[in-house]
Amino acid sequence: MYQSNSLWGVSVLITRPRDYAAYLTDELCSFGAYAIQFPTLSVKLTTEGLDADSFMKHELAIFVSRNAVNAVVNYLKRTNLEWPATLKCAAVGEATAQLVQITLGIEEVIAPCEKMGAAALLNLPAMQDLNGRRVIFFDGGGARSHLLVNMLQARGCQVITHAVVYQRVRPNSDTDQVIHELEHGGVDFAVLTSVEGAANLLAMLDDYRDHLRRTYMVVYSKRIAAYLKEQGFKRIIVPTIAGDDAVIEAIMKQRRKTIGDDWSQDDATA
Repeated sequence: MYQSNSLWGVSVLITRPRDYAAYLTDELCSFGAYAIQFPTLSVKLTTEGLDADSFMKHELAIFVSRNAVNAVVNYLKRTNLEWPATLKCAAVGEATAQLVQITLGIEEVIAPCEKMGAAALLNLPAMQDLNGRRVIFFDGGGARSHLLVNMLQARGCQVITHAVVYQRVRPNSDTDQVIHELEHGGVDFAVLTSVEGAANLLAMLDDYRDHLRRTYMVVYSKRIAAYLKEQGFKRIIVPTIAGDDAVIEAIMKQRRKTIGDDWSQDDATA
């Protein structure tokens, strides 16, 4: 067990949307860290294109994120619709699956437990027999949506409906606190959960990229790590699994490696 002061004096920049930052912020603070919330993404719901047929005409629904779950739940409440008992659910990650269970009251949700993502989901035994199935998936759009369409087509799905139910936009987050920290000792760690969020961070703090390159970037995927390496970053940490607890574990591990040092050692992990 970690002591309550295991991260005493360590500063961590949390870039995920504010609505999803509470657990990570509270846990880091419980270990003595100084957590700085600096959202580089915000979520705008765009469910106007949904209707009752979006749910009734399909056999399987795939949620690609918690944002997608929240958007669909919001739509169902607003329109007084209920989730059809015949529409099975799948999710690309365990956290998303848990939110489906809690908010929609669905006990069985197909989802990968260790790795996360569309490929991990479609590798599960329960997702092998999709030939002729009618599938709808909810996400925020973007280029990666085409990858999921292609994978579903390769499985022989009869109908593939892509429902864009939210948009991720760059928020007008106040940069003053972060800039102050970067100019006065720097920020020890930054947590990044998407390439888009990483790109927004660099755009929002464009004049401080050199300062940020001295920060350990804890990222949720190798794809984010590859993007940061292209931007000249070397201090990159990729936890073995995605998730807040794994992020905290990775920060703890790096802290133990550098305790007593001046944080000058480059350490890229992919």
